[in-house]
Amino acid sequence: MKYKKIVSQIRKEIMTGELTGTMPSMRSLTERFQVSHLTILHVFRELCTEGLIIGGIKKNYVIRDVVRRDNLILCLLRPPKEINFQDNFAAEMCTGVIRSAETNHMNVLFPHQNAGVLYHTSDDAFLQQMCAEMRPLFPYIRGIIAAASITDEQLTQYILPFADGKPVVLLNRDSDMENIGKTVFPTEQGCRELAELILRQHCKYFVLCQTNLTTDRRNDHTRLMKKFLTGGGIPDSQIVLMEGIGRDADDAVRFKRIAEEIKSAPGETLVFVSASTMACCTANALKAAGLTAGKDYKLCSFDGKISAEMHDPKITSIQISGDELGQKAVELLLSENPRRRVYVNSKLLLRDTL
Repeated sequence: MKYKKIVSQIRKEIMTGELTGTMPSMRSLTERFQVSHLTILHVFRELCTEGLIIGGIKKNYVIRDVVRRDNLILCLLRPPKEINFQDNFAAEMCTGVIRSAETNHMNVLFPHQNAGVLYHTSDDAFLQQMCAEMRPLFPYIRGIIAAASITDEQLTQYILPFADGKPVVLLNRDSDMENIGKTVFPTEQGCRELAELILRQHCKYFVLCQTNLTTDRRNDHTRLMKKFLTGGGIPDSQIVLMEGIGRDADDAVRFKRIAEEIKSAPGETLVFVSASTMACCTANALKAAGLTAGKDYKLCSFDGKISAEMHDPKITSIQISGDELGQKAVELLLSENPRRRVYVNSKLLLRDTL
């Protein structure tokens, strides 16, 4: 789209200092680039999403005072303006990154795309385009924060060549890649507490659900749960790993399979889902199949966000702080230690479904 090229040009002018203070008027930009007012409105909205300008709605757009051209963090989280109520965990992580960056007199740039990168999976085409667009800003970038859904292959192919030796911090995931030593990840505490509790309750059958088990994330929550369950004496034959659980209508087949697993199990079954919003969708889908969480099966989720607490019935979950994850990521990016892992606390919140 033509407006993408205009965004790239104006972004470069802001970062190089050619544009400062108040943004040029919409009329002057339409004349300069020979485009419509609607196109320039898209440009302004995207620059706002990236965090470079503020204003609009009967106010002039102004370049943010916090922009420092020698201190830019490229953050590959979903931009704050794209986050809705159900994505509050992503919002927490963004808030933590922004707060810590501003404390350190830095600016955060959120590359924007309508498809929503870094949500369930990351898009190769977007990452390739993003690296090309951000190349002129490379001298001003101190480092990159990347979220969980970027695979090791994408890091190797796109992000590390772009970073060219500058620090890359992985947020909410772990990795043993040689070139990635900086990771921020929740502790195993919450998963261990849950496993010990359900083993004491003699729950024998388990369905462990992850958004995408085919990714190369190491030590993710679902695999942690399996490790603790098998360590507690549960054989592999009583544990079902279910991949690709999400919110979309095409998940009906997977939810049907979960319902069949619960109905066919000769004993009580626990369903563990890696995110609270997906746990809510799972509970609703299974209710339509005649199964009630907390009565016909046990249900627990990871991240402990408000969607689990507001659901009926309230969903037991393992709580972590997205805000703390975001803050630790910036601190780690700025640290001198080239290889370091940081863990944040997690705890079990018991509610109606366990």
